[in-house]
Amino acid sequence: MDFSRWRAAAVGAERVDPAALDRFARLVAANGFRREAFLPGYGLAEATLALTGSSLGELPLLVSVDRAALRFGDPVRVLERGRLDPAGDKGRGDWLVGCGRPLPGMRLSVVDAHGAPLGEGRLGEIVASGLWVAGGYRGAQVGALTRFAQGRLYTGDAGFLLDGEVFVLGRMGDSTKVRGRSLYAEDVEARLAAIPGVPAGPVVVVFGRFDGLDTVAAVVERERGAWVEPAARRLRSQTGRSTRVLILEVPRHAIPRTSSGKPRRRLLAQELMEGRLSATTLLDWRQAGS
Repeated sequence: MDFSRWRAAAVGAERVDPAALDRFARLVAANGFRREAFLPGYGLAEATLALTGSSLGELPLLVSVDRAALRFGDPVRVLERGRLDPAGDKGRGDWLVGCGRPLPGMRLSVVDAHGAPLGEGRLGEIVASGLWVAGGYRGAQVGALTRFAQGRLYTGDAGFLLDGEVFVLGRMGDSTKVRGRSLYAEDVEARLAAIPGVPAGPVVVVFGRFDGLDTVAAVVERERGAWVEPAARRLRSQTGRSTRVLILEVPRHAIPRTSSGKPRRRLLAQELMEGRLSATTLLDWRQAGS
């Protein structure tokens, strides 16, 4: 394999995982791959396809944010900035990757819960308009998370702008509120994946009320190991002591996914709530003292 002539390796779809970028770069570095070839971007099918893109020849931008201060509409507190360089990427698996700036002909903004524009560095919903944004849905469903209004596409994704780049936290429909702050399933999954022994792909986090209790559940396609209790402690530290923590094991391929491989978290939560999920309980912390 010869990667020395690769100038551009575009990366998108799910929230970009810096640990996955690092693993790929390390795997093929000996074959000539340069990290500057990575071009993280943001887009979705309703814009067929890209909304933003990164500049050629630059290392992807990474930021660490204060999760305890994440509140919709409020400023995002950036703790550190960095680049995806081989010297400083350890321990950055839960950092956010910059997905570049709007492409020519596209307009991107971040709005609050009432649709009012927010300034740079504030957490809100990503909204797009431009040349290749679709005009709407055929047979649109009322109340859909991703929606069209006044010629604009409301993506249903939460994020913020920083130095002109967009940073994506996750789907608003896969989030919950803990003591007033916003918590996103993709963000929690990224933090779990940073624990040794927890693989990123087969772990999906869902929120809901199960058996009458506010619950955060991590559904994994992996048997019990030393990672289970550290994962539970991390879940509890993020959701609070009054939240029930569940870690469930399911057979391979039991997690419902879209045709492109993205986890269908709301369907998974519904299956769990209705008792239709064939799962083995690895850990169940119900009490605040657990």
